[in-house]
Amino acid sequence: MRMRFMADEEYIHMLSVLTLARDPFRAEARHHLGNLDDAQFAMLTNIANSHHVVLRAFATGLSTEGKDRFGVLLSSERKRAQTATSRLHEVCQAL
Repeated sequence: MRMRFMADEEYIHMLSVLTLARDPFRAEARHHLGNLDDAQFAMLTNIANSHHVVLRAFATGLSTEGKDRFGVLLSSERKRAQTATSRLHEVCQAL
């Protein structure tokens, strides 16, 4: 069954709940992650990337299926953060 189209605001709300809400609400939002179709998943991850909340939203509390689905995204974000952190000293020295 295909889910209905979601507006950008709904994706942002889901990311906000995953990032900031108390546990019962985050658990419900994590449950909904498993119901996203490929297009919705792509939209959610694009918005998460653009707002730099990938690790905060998806790094904890995911089911095994969720970890499988978000694993590549999380790995990529961790690598990006490591690269940025390793260059931080250079940036500070230049400033």
